[in-house]
Amino acid sequence: MVYFVFPLDLKRLLSLFSTMNRWIDKAIVSAVGLTLMFMMGMSGKDVILAGKNDFAPLYNGTQLLGTPYLYSAEHNYALLEEHVGGTNDSLRFTRLPYHAALFWPLGKLPYLTAYAIWVVLCLSALVGFVLLWTIPSRPDAMAFTALSLPAFQSLMNGQDTPLLLLWVALAARLHQKDRDFAAGCVLALCASKYHLFALIPVLMLAQRRWGMLRGLVASGTVLMLISFAVSGWSWPMDYIATLADGRVHPDPSKMPNLHGLLRNAPMSFALQMALTAVIVVSTWFAAKRTSFLQGLALALSGGLLISYHAYLSDCALLLPAAMIVYAQIKNRWVQAFSALLLTPFLYMFILAPAPASYAVQFVIAGFFAGTAYWALRRSPLAQQALATT
Repeated sequence: MVYFVFPLDLKRLLSLFSTMNRWIDKAIVSAVGLTLMFMMGMSGKDVILAGKNDFAPLYNGTQLLGTPYLYSAEHNYALLEEHVGGTNDSLRFTRLPYHAALFWPLGKLPYLTAYAIWVVLCLSALVGFVLLWTIPSRPDAMAFTALSLPAFQSLMNGQDTPLLLLWVALAARLHQKDRDFAAGCVLALCASKYHLFALIPVLMLAQRRWGMLRGLVASGTVLMLISFAVSGWSWPMDYIATLADGRVHPDPSKMPNLHGLLRNAPMSFALQMALTAVIVVSTWFAAKRTSFLQGLALALSGGLLISYHAYLSDCALLLPAAMIVYAQIKNRWVQAFSALLLTPFLYMFILAPAPASYAVQFVIAGFFAGTAYWALRRSPLAQQALATT
C-alpha cells in the first residue's frame, strides 16, 4: 500500500516544487521590473504626486456633468487652473458622457483625495488583470505586467488603460466559460476608448459570435442611454467639435499608430485610409480562420494601428495580445515580434526623434501582419496553394 501511495505523493510534491519555482522566478523578474519602473518614475515624481496628468480632465468631467459645459474648452481649462495650478491645451474631457457619470462620486471629493482613490482603483485593476489572465500562465502575466512600460506609464499618468486591461481579461475568461453574452457586455465598457477597439465588432462578425455581439450591443445601448440621460440631446455635436480640435491630439510623432508613422508622408491621409482598409479586411479574413483569443490579439494590435489618437499608455493593450501570440503561435518571426512587445525597452523609442521613433510602429505592424499571415495560411485554400508551389 505504501509503495503505491508514495510515488503519487512524490509526483505531487515535485509538481508543487516546480510550480513554486515558476512563481519564484517570475517574482524575481517582477521585482526587477518594478524597481526599474520606480526608478524611471522618480524623475517625474512631483508631477505624479500632484496629479498633474490625464486624471485632471477625467475629474473635470465629473464636475461638469449635468451642465452644458462638459466639452467646453474654457470651462475645462478653468478647472485645470483651479485643481492643478496650470493649463494644458490637450487636457480636455474627451470621453463619452457615461464615463463621467460612472465616476461621478469622485467629483464630490477634493481633487487629491479623488486622485488617490483613482490610482488605487487603477492599481487594483492591474492586479485583477494579472489574476484573471492565464496565457501563457498567471506567473508570466505577473512578470510581463511588471515589465510593461506602457502599463506603468498609464498608471503614473492617471490614465484608465488598466481598467481596459481588466475588461479584456474578464471578457476572455467569460468566453472561456462559454458566457459570450456576458463577455460582450464587458467589452462594451471599453467604449471609454472605443477608437482602440474598433476591430472588436469585426472579430465578432467574422467569427459569427452572435451572443457576444448581442451583449456588446445591449450594454453599449445602455451606456449611450446614460450619456443622453445625463447630457441631453445636444452633446454629440459638442463632442464632435472637441475631437476636431487639433489641440486634443498633440505630438503626433509620439503616436504608436499609422497616423504617427505616416503623418509627414505624401498623401498622408489617403495612405492611412488605404492601410486602414487593408487592416480591417485582413482582420476579417484572418479572424475567420483562427480562435477567438488569437482573433482578439489581431483586433487589439490592429485597432491600435488604425486609431487616430493613441499614445504610449495605450500600448498596454498589446500586453494580452502579445502574450496570446507568444504562447499559441509557434512561428519564430511572430514570436520575435511578440517578445519585443513584451519588453520595456522597445517603447523607449517612441520618445526618441524620428526615424528612431518609427521602431515601435514597425514592430506593432510586423506583429499584426505576422499574426494575420499565420492565420491566413491555416485556411484549406492557403494550405493547398502552398502545397502546389
